[in-house]
Amino acid sequence: MSDAIVKDRPQRADGVVAPINEDWLAVVLGLFIFVLALAALANIDLIGWVVTTSVWGNLGQSLKATSKGYASLGGVGALIATYVALTVVLGAAAAVLKSDVKRFVLAFTAVFWIAYASWVIGNFANFAAVTPAEQQKFGINWSLKLTNEGGYIFALIAGLIIANFFPRFADAVKDAGRPELYIKVAIVILGGVFAVTAAGRLGLASSLILRGIAAIARRGEPVDLRSRRLPLPTAENRRAARFYASAAELASGRLQDVMPSGSVAEYEVDRAFASGHPAAVLEDVQRRYVDDEPALDLLAKASPLDFKGFGPEATSPYGNSSEIERLNELNALKADVLIARDEGGAAAEALQQSVRLQRTMSIEVYRYFAWRSLYGSLRLLLRYAPPDAESLARLQGALEALPDADDIAAQLVMDRARLLGEVWPHFSDHGSWALRPRPSFLDGGDSLTLLILRPLVTRG
Repeated sequence: MSDAIVKDRPQRADGVVAPINEDWLAVVLGLFIFVLALAALANIDLIGWVVTTSVWGNLGQSLKATSKGYASLGGVGALIATYVALTVVLGAAAAVLKSDVKRFVLAFTAVFWIAYASWVIGNFANFAAVTPAEQQKFGINWSLKLTNEGGYIFALIAGLIIANFFPRFADAVKDAGRPELYIKVAIVILGGVFAVTAAGRLGLASSLILRGIAAIARRGEPVDLRSRRLPLPTAENRRAARFYASAAELASGRLQDVMPSGSVAEYEVDRAFASGHPAAVLEDVQRRYVDDEPALDLLAKASPLDFKGFGPEATSPYGNSSEIERLNELNALKADVLIARDEGGAAAEALQQSVRLQRTMSIEVYRYFAWRSLYGSLRLLLRYAPPDAESLARLQGALEALPDADDIAAQLVMDRARLLGEVWPHFSDHGSWALRPRPSFLDGGDSLTLLILRPLVTRG
């Protein structure tokens, strides 16, 4: 045993060292009392006999047992039971700390009764009553309004009197004066109470969230993102998803590797048309980014197909449409090159593909950037290379096929489903919501956040 460990443990004058230090002893005592209290969760009241004190006008009504199940003990009986229990537990602690148990019990007896007498006096109505209703209840017309915490003041007065006028008695009871041990035990018990309280509030928040999720499910709205990963119904849908996803991935890699930033690319296009010879100026752009580009070939194949989502074919476009937006940017550049070459019909067909590409974007902000590029190319088309009536009609038909309303509401529904799926993961087709497991990582902060946001997340 090292010297540091020995110094950390209580030691008697005869050199006997305690087997455990005061800190660990406080943990053991606190947890022991806390575990006894937890038995109430199983409807077994093991410490309901502990005495409690309330504001009193008649001394006989000042004491009672904490639990009504032990009311037969009476106030005095509960007080004696509390004294006996504390004496046994703390006497055992003194023995573990290698203190003189007899001296400790005698000293603790004196300290206990003086302290509890101070507490009872502090609860006297003329000292503790606060509200006019309480004064009326006890038939008094004045009060110091100290609340029941006035007992601390009387305990302090008793301590000052003993220390200053009865020094020999103060020396005799000092063995029971272990404020650090008592405070440490109280901290352990208080920590357990906070833990149980937090767990109860977590259960309340979980219950409220659960009801909200069940209401969403009954409305037929998604509560997670699993619906996005369900198999697509037809082979055409699956081909469209694969073509679009592959084209977006190729375009993103292509533009990140060799294409300048969007502002520079736009500058090159504007400069080309301002020069009066756009085809010649954009010849290098065409060679580097448009000719024989596989991403654009895949886009052309996907555009006429029926698209019903990406399903399990690709998952990244749902959470991040940047790759698709880059594909749109590349296709708009192709249209600009075709316009520069005065091929209005082919340019209109390319823009038609960009219009149909909008159906793959699930995030509104990316659609904004995509439409910005598309409108820029459309402006150039109508000014420099107006297409034939048939090509223009097809482009107009593609625009008219898009929904008039934006998809912000649908996007919010899916964002809500993502939030619920991340914070409360579950199987949406589970037969019984009540039997779903509680998420292991849902802490108090998450519960509080969802509880606050519940009216918005669940709409009621």
